[in-house]
Amino acid sequence: MKIRIKTSGHEYHAIFSGDAGGELRKVLKDRGCRVILVADSNVARLYPDFPAAGIPKFVFRAGESSKTSRTYLELSNAMARAGMGRDSVIIAFGGGVTLDIAGFTAATYMRGIGYLNVPTSLLAMADASIGGKTALNLKSGKNLIGAFHQPSAVIIDAGFLKTLPEREWRNGMAEMVKHAVIADSGYFEDMEKNAGSALKFSDFSYTGWIYRSAGIKAGIVERDEKENGVRAVLNFGHTIGHGLELASGCRIPHGIAVALGMRCESWISSSIGLLPKTEMERIDALLDALKFPRVAAKVNPGSVLDFAGKDKKNRSGAIRFSLPSVIGKMCENNGLWTVEVKEREILRALEKICSA
Repeated sequence: MKIRIKTSGHEYHAIFSGDAGGELRKVLKDRGCRVILVADSNVARLYPDFPAAGIPKFVFRAGESSKTSRTYLELSNAMARAGMGRDSVIIAFGGGVTLDIAGFTAATYMRGIGYLNVPTSLLAMADASIGGKTALNLKSGKNLIGAFHQPSAVIIDAGFLKTLPEREWRNGMAEMVKHAVIADSGYFEDMEKNAGSALKFSDFSYTGWIYRSAGIKAGIVERDEKENGVRAVLNFGHTIGHGLELASGCRIPHGIAVALGMRCESWISSSIGLLPKTEMERIDALLDALKFPRVAAKVNPGSVLDFAGKDKKNRSGAIRFSLPSVIGKMCENNGLWTVEVKEREILRALEKICSA
């Protein structure tokens, strides 16, 4: 299976394969260029010889705390010492943090080189590997330094999910729920029917859901590569979610934070008259069925609001959200896909999910 992603100046495929190593070697075969594989310490330990012994590797400490300028500069210096030129290629092998670091380095090293994404987490397969968003974090916010830089190819092999810890399953599941809410009511219904089976994690075949999510992401990216319009809908749940991550000192995992963010933002949409209450209740019920928590313990609502105020979607000091109008459709506001929300409404919703 393949999904084509075509932007204004670039075209590539998300290739679904049961042999990621073989597929990667095929893609690289005729390039005759230097390559470096970037992986975090967990993935490097699990797959020491991927895709083949002898390929140069850059390994960094696993975790969101490594998505910084320090790691970026260490990787860039390692590439410069190895004499890698503009025809070089980075292989990003891992989850969302790895793809961000490797992709941002590819976007900026020698003013831009090629990179290939080989995602190993559910989140990366379903979402992060497609679309060319790359980023680093600052202390004041997530993904505040970044670039749009499309990969040359994405190779998706669900076999890597066998080693995934439960925390990472949940990170991916939250993003897939997001895709269903923003763009596909039939997908959402399928999740409602199969939530119990999906909780078996490695015993459930996620390939169909990954394919649907990747297709949704690809379709939106093709319409709006650089988030000037409709691509903003992919941030549903993330304005509050990123705020929760940062306000908790990254104690709350990304998937849990996004799930709580979707609850909160759905309640906001309902309270200001955009989303019918019955639809909000269905979103809540699916998140309940998937065993996502309802409360973020020991998080101050005011701190979350402060971080939300730094979100990239904001304009003229106003906090803006991508909000659903029904399951499968997002609010369009005079050609924009975000809605300004008053701070008092945000705080009311945050008080439902924050237990300071």
